Amino acid sequence: MGRKPRQTVDWFPHYCLHKMTMAIIEDKFGIPGYAFWFKLLEMLGSSSGHYIDCNKAASWEFIQAKNRMDSEKCREILDTLAKLEAIDKQLWEDKIIWSDNFIEGIAEVYEHRTTDIPIKPTLDIVGKIRLSENIGENSLSKNNIGENPRISEKIGGNPLSLKKSRGHYIRGEERENLDIGENSLSNLDIGENNNHRGKDEIVKSVFLTTAEHSQLIEKFGEVKAKDKIEALSLYKCSKGKKYSDDYATILNWDRKDKEKSTPRKLEGHAGMKTE
Repeated sequence: MGRKPRQTVDWFPHYCLHKMTMAIIEDKFGIPGYAFWFKLLEMLGSSSGHYIDCNKAASWEFIQAKNRMDSEKCREILDTLAKLEAIDKQLWEDKIIWSDNFIEGIAEVYEHRTTDIPIKPTLDIVGKIRLSENIGENSLSKNNIGENPRISEKIGGNPLSLKKSRGHYIRGEERENLDIGENSLSNLDIGENNNHRGKDEIVKSVFLTTAEHSQLIEKFGEVKAKDKIEALSLYKCSKGKKYSDDYATILNWDRKDKEKSTPRKLEGHAGMKTE
C-alpha cells in the first residue's frame, strides 16, 4: 500500500489587519482569547484533514493544555467562534472543529501538491475514521460514539468541497461528485490488517494518530516529544526495524530509560545506601 496522502500544513497566513471575529474575541476574552484563536489555527494546520474531533478525550484535553484554560472557558470561546461563523457552527454542535476560512487561506499550499485539499468532513466520515483508529482513547467504546445519534447522519446543505481545476480551487455542490481519494470510505482500509491505518507519517517511518501525537506532546512537552519521535525514526531507518505500534514503542522506550536511571536498592538493612 502506498504512503497516505499528506493533509497537514506547516504554515497558514496571519493577516496584519483583523476583521470582526478577532475584534469581538479579543474584546470579550482579552489576550487569552486572541492567543486561543491562533493556537487553534495552528492545531487545525497540523491535524490530518484540517479538522479536530473534540469527542476524543485526548484532543479536547490537548486544546485545554495548549491554551492553559479549563474546559468551560475553551467551550465558551469555541461557542463564540461558531456564532461568528469563524468555525462551522453545525459541526461544532457535534464537537468537531472545522473552518472554511482556514481552508481557503491555505489553498495555495495544495497548489504545489498532488494531494487534493481536504473537504469539510461529514459525521459519517468522522465516525468511520474513529472506528478505523480503534486504539486507546480513540476506541469506539471509550468515545461513546453510540451515544451521539447524529454521528451516523450526514451534514445537510452544501459542504465546502475544494478541488483542483486548471490550477484553481472550486466549490462543489455535491460531495459525492468529488473524486478526492483520501476522504473516501473506500480508502479508509477499515477491513484490512494494516498496522498504520488511520495514522499519519509524522517523520520518516514513524506513524501516529493525531491523538497519539497530541498525547506525546502533552506527556513530554513539544521539544522532548519531537526528540523521542526523531530518535525512533533514526533507529527504524538505520536498523531496518518495524514495529506494529510506534506510539507504544516510544512509551516503552521511555519506561526502560526511567528504569535504567532509577538506582536499585541494595538488599539488607533498611538504613543501607543505594547503589
